[in-house]
Amino acid sequence: MSEIDIEDVDNPEFRRFARVVVECDGAGFITRVNHSDFHGNAVSHDVETMAGSKTMLHKNLPPDKVHTVYR
Repeated sequence: MSEIDIEDVDNPEFRRFARVVVECDGAGFITRVNHSDFHGNAVSHDVETMAGSKTMLHKNLPPDKVHTVYR
């Protein structure tokens, strides 16, 4: 696994379809990249379930907790 490159996650196609593993306790798709979220993170990610059911798995997750599985 490798950490997500910020340049990649700014690409809308990658953001929507990249499969990721999150903190080793779940997997999902990045659905949004947040800039300056309310937790004070410069960049954070919203991740939904693998099924794509729009059920939020994680919100405002820092980039160091999100790793790519494949593209």
